Amino acid sequence: DENPKRVFMILLLTGLTPLILILISAMIWSVYFVLKGNRKKSLSFFVVTIVVVLFIFHPVIVRRGFTFFNCQTVSEGRSYLRSDYSIQCWTQEHSAWTFTVALPVLLLWGLGIPTMGLLALTRSRNKLNRLATNIKYG
Repeated sequence: DENPKRVFMILLLTGLTPLILILISAMIWSVYFVLKGNRKKSLSFFVVTIVVVLFIFHPVIVRRGFTFFNCQTVSEGRSYLRSDYSIQCWTQEHSAWTFTVALPVLLLWGLGIPTMGLLALTRSRNKLNRLATNIKYG
């Protein structure tokens, strides 16, 4: 079958959704900045939006990414993807999607989001008790 399977497209869209939402929020907060003229407040709201979007999507993305490694052996040593038994694991198609989409999604979002959070908090460690920092990072 030449058409990408549904499960592959779901992973791709799940991995792209936070980027799309961040771009949309950047446009919204840019309009806010143009209308209100308060750059600092607009930037602060944008950071809050990014933090919320990333931490809401983090478990969803990680769960989706790991589904590509969740195979079940059914018969004669053949294993199939538990989320879609029409996909045989470690075939050329499955391996291509696993290593070009699932693994990068897991590395970028699965490790990237907590690492970015840690770096942001470490950078602001001397200001963690300030109200502005609490509002920005939660």
